[in-house]
Amino acid sequence: MNIKGKTLASACFILFLIAALTACGNQAESKDSSQSKSEETITYKAENGTVKVPKHPKRVVVMADDYFGYFKTLGLKVVGAPDRVFKNPYFKGKTDGVTNIGEGNSAEKVIQLKPDLIVVWTTQGADIEKLEKIAPTVALKYDSLNNTERLKDFAKMTGTEDQAEKWLAEWDKKVAAAKSKVQKAVGDKTVSIMQTNGKEIFVFGDQFGRGGSIVYQDLGLKATKLTK
Repeated sequence: MNIKGKTLASACFILFLIAALTACGNQAESKDSSQSKSEETITYKAENGTVKVPKHPKRVVVMADDYFGYFKTLGLKVVGAPDRVFKNPYFKGKTDGVTNIGEGNSAEKVIQLKPDLIVVWTTQGADIEKLEKIAPTVALKYDSLNNTERLKDFAKMTGTEDQAEKWLAEWDKKVAAAKSKVQKAVGDKTVSIMQTNGKEIFVFGDQFGRGGSIVYQDLGLKATKLTK
C-alpha cells in the first residue's frame, strides 16, 4: 500500500474510532441521565422524620387505608392495601391489581410486593422500623390536614402536582354546580353528621370524617349547635 493509501486508511480508522467513542459516550450519558431521573427524590417531612421519597413512585403500598383514594386519584400505582380498602363499597372497581395485605401490619406481606414507597399510620408503632428497611416509609397522623390540603400534600410528596390541580379544578366545577341546588333544598335548616356504635353517638365537624369538609365548607351548609 502506498503512503497515500495508508494515510487515507488511517484517517478512516480515526474517524471510525471517534464516531464509536462518541456513540459510547452518548449511551453512557443517556444511561446516567435515565438512572439519575429514576433515582430523583423529594424530601418529605413525615411524623417519623425526614424521608427521601422517590419522585413519581412506581409501586406504593398504602397501609394507612383511609388514604388509598388519594393515591389512586393522583394516578399512582398502588400495589398493596389493607383489607378495609377492599370492603369499602366506594372503592369497588378501583382495587384491580392491588394485593390485599390483610390487617395492614405485616412487613412480610409488604416486602413481597417490592414497593418503592410505603404509607402508614403513626399508630403502627414498632412496625414502622421494619418497614423503613424495605422502602422509604412515610408515617402520618389521621387528622393533621383536611381533605384538600392532604391531596395537595401527597401530590407535592410524589411529584404529581399537575394531576392534583387538574382533579381539584374538576371538583370545584362539581361543587359550584351543586352548591346552589343543595342550599336551596336545605334552606335555613342546619345539618348534623352523626354516627353511633350502639352505645355512644359521635358528631363530626367540618374537617375530618364522613364528608364534613364537603358538607360544611364546600357546600356551605350550617352545622347544628351542640349543647352540653
